[in-house]
Amino acid sequence: AQNALTIGHTRITMKKTGIYRINAWMDQHGQGGHYRIQVLRNGGGISYAHRYQWNDNGWEQIMTDLLWHFTAGQYLEIKLHADHNRGNTYIWHAWNSAGQHSRVQAQFFDHRQGIEMWSGGCRSHARGSGWHDYCLNGVDFNHATSAVVVEGNRFRIKKQGYYRVNAWIDQHGSGGTYRLVVQRNDGDIAYSHAHKWNEGGWTQMTLDLFWHFNFGDTIRIRAHADQNRGNTYIWHAWNTQGSHSRVQVSYEAESAKDAAHCGCRNCA
Repeated sequence: AQNALTIGHTRITMKKTGIYRINAWMDQHGQGGHYRIQVLRNGGGISYAHRYQWNDNGWEQIMTDLLWHFTAGQYLEIKLHADHNRGNTYIWHAWNSAGQHSRVQAQFFDHRQGIEMWSGGCRSHARGSGWHDYCLNGVDFNHATSAVVVEGNRFRIKKQGYYRVNAWIDQHGSGGTYRLVVQRNDGDIAYSHAHKWNEGGWTQMTLDLFWHFNFGDTIRIRAHADQNRGNTYIWHAWNTQGSHSRVQVSYEAESAKDAAHCGCRNCA
């Protein structure tokens, strides 16, 4: 990517105008307090997430993954944070060539590739319990008017093909199971859950998939909490700095002859 970007000590400077994919993840360690990750463009936040760790000591992963428009000359920074230096704290563990513990990847998409993408989120929190549709009334940008249209809390597909659906939310509460699901025509195509014991705090939930959709299909993002206890947030509201939650839907290809969808039928 030497033609598209330059790497400095803590900055990536963009040499070309266009859409870039930024994928960053780190293993963090400590005992108690908040842990945070933030992506900045020219010093202004474009993505932010956090999680909370109680007095239990151990490793947790934090990550961010987004597509974003940069102009030539703009720069990217990734910052991380921990509240306390307690319990052998690692704000991040060092990267190595085997890809262990942390990594950042930046990819340039030439505008001539015609990336069509919607990015935004829900302007309001979801509190309480039960299933809730993640709303789509906040917009970062919309370059996908010929591929998808927002209708209430759903995307409707206008162009048959393969799409990437990337959704993440920060959830909060004390006890119970928390869930995140992506649906096509109201049927699940991706589902994940996490359990919190009696400790409260923030947890990050993510789903990222590549899927084929037909003309007229719908996409819906839903989230769930078992109970309203411990100041429950089924999700925290999106904002224009990309804090706490976001959905990005991008049209990737008319066909994907080299793609496969599979998984293991057995638990381990």
